[in-house]
Amino acid sequence: MAPLRQNSNPLFAASGTNSPLSLKTRPNFTCQLHSSTGTATLNCNPSLKYDLCSFKMSPSMNSNVQLMTSLNEHNQYFRIFNPYENIPQSQFCNVLECYHSSFLRKAFNYFWNAWNFRLNHEYTNVKSKVLRSERFENAIIDSLKDVNDESERKALLRQAGHIYTNLQSEFSNRVLRATGWGVYKIASWFFRSVQIRPSEMAVLERLSQSGLPIVFVSLHRSHLDYLLLTFLLVVYGIRPPHVAGGDNLNLPLVGWWLRRCGAFFIRRRLDENGTKDLIYRAILHQYVCELLKAKESVLFFIEGTRSRSGKPLNPKGGLLSIVVDSYLDQAIPDCILVPVAISYERIPEGDFNLEQLGCPKVPETLGGIAMGSLAALCTSLGNVRVSFGRPVSLHEYVQHKSPPELDDSMMVRSLVSDLGIHLVNEAANSLAVTCTSILAGVLLTMFRDGAPFSQVKRAYIMVEKAVQARDRHSSLHGDDSAEVSTVMWHALNLLVEHVRVVRSNDADPWIEPKVVLPNVFGLAYYGNGLMHTFGYDAIVATAACALYARSGQKSIRAELMIEEEELLAHALRLAELVKYELVLDWSTVKMNLSNSLNRLVECDFLKAHQGRRVIVDEDEEDDEERTFARETLYSLMFAHRLEPLLTGLLRPIVEAYWLALIHLYEMKVEQEVETIADKQFYRVHQDWLHRQVDAGLVRFVESTAFDCQLNALRLYQEWNVVEILSRERLIRLNSGDEMLRQIDRVLMFKY
Repeated sequence: MAPLRQNSNPLFAASGTNSPLSLKTRPNFTCQLHSSTGTATLNCNPSLKYDLCSFKMSPSMNSNVQLMTSLNEHNQYFRIFNPYENIPQSQFCNVLECYHSSFLRKAFNYFWNAWNFRLNHEYTNVKSKVLRSERFENAIIDSLKDVNDESERKALLRQAGHIYTNLQSEFSNRVLRATGWGVYKIASWFFRSVQIRPSEMAVLERLSQSGLPIVFVSLHRSHLDYLLLTFLLVVYGIRPPHVAGGDNLNLPLVGWWLRRCGAFFIRRRLDENGTKDLIYRAILHQYVCELLKAKESVLFFIEGTRSRSGKPLNPKGGLLSIVVDSYLDQAIPDCILVPVAISYERIPEGDFNLEQLGCPKVPETLGGIAMGSLAALCTSLGNVRVSFGRPVSLHEYVQHKSPPELDDSMMVRSLVSDLGIHLVNEAANSLAVTCTSILAGVLLTMFRDGAPFSQVKRAYIMVEKAVQARDRHSSLHGDDSAEVSTVMWHALNLLVEHVRVVRSNDADPWIEPKVVLPNVFGLAYYGNGLMHTFGYDAIVATAACALYARSGQKSIRAELMIEEEELLAHALRLAELVKYELVLDWSTVKMNLSNSLNRLVECDFLKAHQGRRVIVDEDEEDDEERTFARETLYSLMFAHRLEPLLTGLLRPIVEAYWLALIHLYEMKVEQEVETIADKQFYRVHQDWLHRQVDAGLVRFVESTAFDCQLNALRLYQEWNVVEILSRERLIRLNSGDEMLRQIDRVLMFKY
């Protein structure tokens, strides 16, 4: 892959010659680069041909981006020392690019880099400490109960040894070095670039020298997350982490290889046969605790699974609770929690359309991994960016959030939940908004019926500016019209399975999203990449539009005056409805909604008016004898360009929850269903949804996604609409009258 230089094309660059250079980027791709003009012509396939201009990885200099030196000023949970001191902000660079002077090093650049990895680490074997720990002994005693049988104890010890063998990681510096070379080679075929900010890596190097264990808490998008994060740390000479992975990847050869790259495998279900496996839990808990005591780094995915919707998922507290318990038990004085996020312009695994249709997840197999890798080699996956959020000192977080001593298990559980939400939000805040996310979001919310390329381009520029105005950055962006067109064609090529491009005689092609099952799920996946950036703004905007729709005013010129208190209360009700779709920190929800309200006024989505209201003496007829208080009223500015985007992000979710409730009511009242097996309900419900789609009764087809329907069921359990009996794997339908009340609650936001 060609080297990247500052202010040059991030995908293709050349040395100082004036003649065109032919670059082979991957099979079926031909590129001609013109050094004199700084442009390149790329043929991706016979139907797509465009110019690659010098669009950039880094944000535009006009965007409001915080300097690295000021990041720690707002980090109240990390004051041990300033890891950002004297580290200036740097632009993003491509890790896959290598600079070497000699001919041999240029010819074998990836091999030379892997050979020179600083892999002289020694890794602690904690087996004896785990199997002799007090926690493990207590688990053995509790498992034996009152049975004083030595043969039973020996059987449990053999079982414990087998559990530990299947669990542990077995680092090998030789395998890591070979894997580094392989990642260099394969990633250069998969991706155009792997982008990181060198200043963030410098911060991690400084943190690794602090003498405290580091826990990397990452969002999960692809199975490649494991390798990319370990690869980046090895490239920069940082101690590689022990990576928590599901035992579904503990396959022949693959499991052996991942284990020597630092993976330790955890059961998908900790308990078997519905009973608590005390021995397994004790070994897992003590294993992670001993790693932290040995100052080893640990990496786990806080969402618990890959996101099938493209949105950050609510955190799972399993491994995080072990880290917190290790601190509360004084096994470690402190540890550093580092949020991590990886942004893919295109997911290597393809899409999750079948799973969103309700089909069971296909188990990972060795053949499936091989076939998937071969398929990925024949496609373009675009760029990938790895971002590290602001680090958190566990000690300072606990001291700030809770009293020094936590004896109540409920308080500890609440602490872990709050910390998980904080880490997910920090990781999501560092996510780069990809060009595919912006384009998919624009097409789904503004141009579902299609539009000319020029019209889509204007909307794309508007949304990208809105992203930058919210202190977020995009993975690729253009500074002028030609560069934006290049980025958009790049995104269209990545979304070719979900978007139809119709070329006409004129120069303006017609861009049309495929809003049919199952293609729409793939497009919605990328469009949901905007959800975290515009989440709170979307809640306020949708609440305001819903209030206007309920007012019954038909003329768009009629101004509906909404009180600030009423608008924020309605937005809070909507936030409670979509709380499983967005990761909301409820301690700051009201403040964030108020900030979004002010932001929507600044961008002229809402118009503020000063009014007054009576606060005392409401029965007095004379205005002079009444007491008034000033208040702010808001009115909608109709035909605002951002309205389709902000409301379009949440309206499919509202429709999904409404559809789920309507079907539950129909089953309860018309079919007189009292209880139903959960798998049977999911199958019946998905069939019912697809019939509604075929009948044209569903406005947003993506609202039938299986993930969204599962979240609706979780919410309705809280609302006392259904009762989910996990052990019996049954769903019990409650009163039809209660369902009617909740239908009205959801209908407040459906318009």
